[in-house]
Amino acid sequence: MQNFLKKGKDSFLVVAAKSFFNGQFARYGQLQEFELDTTSKQIRAILLPLGEEKTIAIKLLDYRIEREKDGTFFVPGKVEIDRPWLQALYDDFAAGQRFPVPKAIASFI
Repeated sequence: MQNFLKKGKDSFLVVAAKSFFNGQFARYGQLQEFELDTTSKQIRAILLPLGEEKTIAIKLLDYRIEREKDGTFFVPGKVEIDRPWLQALYDDFAAGQRFPVPKAIASFI
């Protein structure tokens, strides 16, 4: 029963994340695939940048969720991006950052 509930929660979060991303970042591209495993704390995403023909694959490993009085934050652990230049950009400017989780989703994670 607990496994069933976990899968349901993960499925809801996948739909919510795709909807949020594709709504907020449509001018940059589309989130085509999104897989989430809340037990192993892993995310796999396939993005198609606007105007491009090739997708970008991203893996987030060992992420964590931080809840504080001013909100809920997503903190990636190890990030693997299949484009070296984009991996370097992430490593230089975004590694170690916390990202706010929308309030509509925060209560479900």
